[in-house]
Amino acid sequence: MRSDLNKVICEKERRRSSDSYRLVRHKKGVKFDPDEESQPIRQGMRHPYGWDTKDFGEHLSPLYGQIRKAVGRRFDDFYGELCRNFDMSTVQNRHILQHLYDRFEKDCYIRNGEIYVGPTRFRCGGWRLRDQRNTEWYVDPRDGIIRKNPWFRYVEPEKRRPRDTLWIDRDRVMRKVGDIWFIFTMAEVPSGSWVSDAAGGRHFVGRPVRDVFDGRLKEDTRPTHSRFGRPRELKPMRYHAEKRSASKKDLKAAGLR
Repeated sequence: MRSDLNKVICEKERRRSSDSYRLVRHKKGVKFDPDEESQPIRQGMRHPYGWDTKDFGEHLSPLYGQIRKAVGRRFDDFYGELCRNFDMSTVQNRHILQHLYDRFEKDCYIRNGEIYVGPTRFRCGGWRLRDQRNTEWYVDPRDGIIRKNPWFRYVEPEKRRPRDTLWIDRDRVMRKVGDIWFIFTMAEVPSGSWVSDAAGGRHFVGRPVRDVFDGRLKEDTRPTHSRFGRPRELKPMRYHAEKRSASKKDLKAAGLR
């Protein structure tokens, strides 16, 4: 590990270092009048200029590179060497070492044969290492060796369901029932109507139809008009009205043979 690592990470010109407070003061028209009651007694130098001013940058790639090289070493040896290069008496160096744990887990333990991360003093315990996809390195609790997380940025593969539905057009669909393909013809569920009863009241009655795919009765109980005669715009309900077995020609046209 190079002895000037903290210089490599810290010492670089500040972002927007070419800007001048004089130019910002002239551009934004900031006035400093100590006699005004609205002015505070003490104020930071860049406070009147907003957020778009000079700022320090943190270049953490060299730090992560040292962790990458330390894979296979004991964490105590690596951290001791790191502290010898960083003066821990300065606030800036201590802050940089806090970023060491952004992608690195030191507190690990074994539970039910798996590695968990996080403090054990919590009632709920920690979390499985395999679920921490943003953790790149960890300390093996069995021997204190730095290792790479095999599940770092791991993406679960999508489970592909077997294809059992294929739309031919808007009114025809092929469905696989068991090991046989059928062609179903779709139709709209007939809408109901308002009827009057013997007492003089009105209520809406639907016209049920049976779906040949699942055998259920489907009924559109949504009135197309309100009881005062106002029309309603409703999306029509559809059901499987007819079915037939798919022929070899149909299967070949659909790319299933």
